Amino acid sequence: ENLGWKGSSVDCIIVSTSTSPDPDDRLGEWGQEVAYRIGATQAQVLCSYLACDGAIGGWLYVLQREDLKGANVLIVAAETLGFLANNFKNRAIFGNGTSSMALNTNCMELLSGGTHIVPDPHNGVICSPHTYTIPENNPNLSKDFHIDPEVANMVSCNEKGFFVEMAENSEEYMTMLESQTAKHFAKTGSQYMFATLKDHYGLYGTKKPIRLALTHHASKGVHSLKVGRLLQFLEKAGLPAIKVPWVEDSLGMANASSCKTPAVIADYNEQFGLPIGEVINITSYGAGRATPFTSFNVRLKAA
Repeated sequence: ENLGWKGSSVDCIIVSTSTSPDPDDRLGEWGQEVAYRIGATQAQVLCSYLACDGAIGGWLYVLQREDLKGANVLIVAAETLGFLANNFKNRAIFGNGTSSMALNTNCMELLSGGTHIVPDPHNGVICSPHTYTIPENNPNLSKDFHIDPEVANMVSCNEKGFFVEMAENSEEYMTMLESQTAKHFAKTGSQYMFATLKDHYGLYGTKKPIRLALTHHASKGVHSLKVGRLLQFLEKAGLPAIKVPWVEDSLGMANASSCKTPAVIADYNEQFGLPIGEVINITSYGAGRATPFTSFNVRLKAA
């Protein structure tokens, strides 16, 4: 509505979740329901089930696809993690939520970046009861992802979308290796952010500095560790420092997995305004049996 679109204007819908409401044999059915309810039954519907990285991984995916140049895209994320948290502390960290982004792919210029799916040294720093089973893989459709061979059997790309296998436990609620989770994401997240920024400066030089990065907010502790490491990498490489703010969430949402990063971007835009005409970095990451990281640099042509 904010863009003046009708359902018939939408070319592609990306749906993202860690807590799929559909039976395993009908993954993404809720996305078809979204399309039906907004009158976009003609739109292509794809799943982006990459844990917390789902919405942003889906965003990069549509920017990379030649057949979606100029397309109107709706990215919808929905999570019910709060129901899997078994104590007050976990409920303060994880929450339920929905978020969405509507964009025309011509309103931004993708400069560099990628989605990497790499091993989790703990085979799942966060585990939950069963939510979904990844479908059969079609390796011909995975060319847009950088998948470590060690975790290739934990990732599926097919006509329905792309999926990472979730780490499961035999309990009623989620479990988390707290210190290991923080260290894993701070270390790996900073490495992939730095690599993406370094690629930009290798291509365009420091005359086009990236001054702002908006990233997934797992927790303030993880965020602080990640940013500290990133700034050290940049300084050591002689590259410009970057602002990576912790954005206070006006919705009061905890880490609602794939919903979180779109909410961070929306809140930053509402509070400060996105820098139109400048290059920004977008980074997100998630926790499955394997770890998906998406980081890309994009020049915004319109908000």
